[in-house]
Amino acid sequence: MLYMSIADEIISVQQQLSLLQGAELLSAYQKLHQLYAHQDLHRALDIIDQIVPLCEDLGDIRSALYNENFRFLYLSNLGHQQQARDGYLGLLQSAQEYGDDVLLSAIHNNMGMTWHEEDMEKAFDWYLKALSFSRKANKQQFMAIQLRNLAELHKSMGSISSETFSYYKEAIELFEHLEAKLEISFCYSTMAGAYMDIGDFNQASQCILQGRRFAGDSEFHQMIAREYEMQLRFLEQAFPACLALTQDLIPFFERHGESRSLMFARHYSGICHFRLGKTTKAQQELLTAKHLANDTHPLYNITINQGLIDLAVAKDDYKRAFELMQENSLLEKQKIDEEKLKVISKLQTEFDTVRKDKENVELKLKALRAQMNPHFIFNSLNAIQSFVSENRNLDAIHFIASFSKLMRQTLSSSERGMIRLDKEIEFLRRYLDLEKMRFEEAFDFEIKFPADLETEFISLPPMLLQPFVENAIVHGVNGLDRKGMIKLQFNESDDGHQLICQIEDNGRGRKAAQASRKKDTTHKSMGIQITRDRLDALNPGQDTKVVYEDLVDAEGQPCGTRVSLCIGLS
Repeated sequence: MLYMSIADEIISVQQQLSLLQGAELLSAYQKLHQLYAHQDLHRALDIIDQIVPLCEDLGDIRSALYNENFRFLYLSNLGHQQQARDGYLGLLQSAQEYGDDVLLSAIHNNMGMTWHEEDMEKAFDWYLKALSFSRKANKQQFMAIQLRNLAELHKSMGSISSETFSYYKEAIELFEHLEAKLEISFCYSTMAGAYMDIGDFNQASQCILQGRRFAGDSEFHQMIAREYEMQLRFLEQAFPACLALTQDLIPFFERHGESRSLMFARHYSGICHFRLGKTTKAQQELLTAKHLANDTHPLYNITINQGLIDLAVAKDDYKRAFELMQENSLLEKQKIDEEKLKVISKLQTEFDTVRKDKENVELKLKALRAQMNPHFIFNSLNAIQSFVSENRNLDAIHFIASFSKLMRQTLSSSERGMIRLDKEIEFLRRYLDLEKMRFEEAFDFEIKFPADLETEFISLPPMLLQPFVENAIVHGVNGLDRKGMIKLQFNESDDGHQLICQIEDNGRGRKAAQASRKKDTTHKSMGIQITRDRLDALNPGQDTKVVYEDLVDAEGQPCGTRVSLCIGLS
């Protein structure tokens, strides 16, 4: 009925076009544009082609610019991201000359949307700029949307912090002022997901309740809140409650063509049935989830296959379990290769186009390739296969999750010039956790820094310390007949001009490690040399950047190594 009323209105407006001129003709085309924008973006683009010249003829430059903005938004929604970006860049210059902060906010926000799926770091920068313009113009609706976008990007990038929730809460306050209840509901629901990601299930539950409260009679927003509740119950291992939610949500997702949400619901349903002893139904649901993943999100099969592996083992079908393990190994390799090639390709393009940064880009390419150590990846996949073959499926799932996050963070960090110290510490903690698991708890570690060290406001080159930490593990504590210990300490120098980073191990010492390396002619580590090159490029003319100390015990015997890096603070 609604579709027919819009169609009738379109016909009515089209019949009037030949009878109108000037401002009346422009008004009719704008009405037609609004109608087509809801159902046919291709026709809406055609109407924009009519509107822009009319605006220019009437001297309404502002309207012409706003309609150009719609043009590139529609191109982006139709999947023509690069064409939209090129258009926005040209429009941006005109908008700056015109001095319209609302339009500048919209352009920056829409440019962020074009990068949202491809490069979250770029999207984040564009959203921040958009927010600055909407604040300047006091455009509260834009501010709220952009704050929500920034929070969602934090969540997607795995960099959830107090700042993430500040974005969410400010967005909710603005939506409350605007009385936009459905937007409030959506914010609360997605904020629940962020709380789940950091393990705060109590806050997540409170947000879900608020999400449902503000959703009111909206079936769609009620279902969004209930989808997050389904995830929460799954994480809490409240399987009967989670299963009940999947039974309500699956028909809704099928009815509305929500393939991704349907895949998750089928997967959760399968695991819940398995945990409740209903193996036949569990297999049906997991295979359905796998079919949905094959069509839309094939790499999610890594997680679904873990459930099928558990089922196969429960049925003593070890051949099927092994086949699924092999499939997962190939999927993990595909995932790593795709992400690695994507970043290397982007860096190579940067190398080709920005000649003045040639030396720096070459160094980043080397660093990325060295840091994506094939030995480390191969050993990690072997560790996963070992966990599964020993029926340590929870260990395998935890290892895969940590390994995937580490790879994503490695790739994301490698393309940045600088990274905040708190993010570098987070990366090192995740890396050490993974290696600790891989080496069967052969060592412990600790990371210390003074309470007054402002880690959020100190920047350093990304992954500068990882090669030294890797050395401490592989050539220091690995193979000890006692428990290994790795200590990381961060301090500012007395004059406040340098960050001092220390990596200390209680291993066999450098002489024994060097003797062992000489026997291993197959391995050549480039990480330390690349790090030295990076330090030379960053601090030309400074001699002391890395200091090694051989530690000895009371009897003068080697008992470890301490490496100190001094990094200049700007």
